[in-house]
Amino acid sequence: MDSILYIGTESGVVTARSRDRHSWEIIDRGLRDWDVPEVAVSPESPNKVFAGTRGDGVWVSEDFGKTWQKPCYGRRGPGKVKSLTIDPHNPKRLYAGCEPIDIFVSEDEGKNWERFDSVWDDPFIATIPYPVKTVEPHVRDVTVDPTNPNV
Repeated sequence: MDSILYIGTESGVVTARSRDRHSWEIIDRGLRDWDVPEVAVSPESPNKVFAGTRGDGVWVSEDFGKTWQKPCYGRRGPGKVKSLTIDPHNPKRLYAGCEPIDIFVSEDEGKNWERFDSVWDDPFIATIPYPVKTVEPHVRDVTVDPTNPNV
């Protein structure tokens, strides 16, 4: 059985395949115009992969990275995505951590998004300094508690 590896790069997503898990061949390159800091593979089907781009939100491929579509095209959603997490309790729920600091959630695999405005209710958020002037403060990762989907 083939193994598939998706790699987010500064020049899109690279899809690699191995028949023996020792040697790999690149089989596709997608979203070449975008920096892709994070990819997340659907636990329900390995052919479905989500890519968080740094500037054009979340994209999805359902054919092992051959073609890509933006599921929320024309609707509000995250922009500069720095992290992308699939909820282990509900594989249709995606979390996108963004730059500047924002968190979005989708209950339908990225077709519709809701912004967690409450992130900014924490007074600490507005005071976060960032040592790199070309990068804004951002959400580096979102983790869902494996025992409690509400945390």
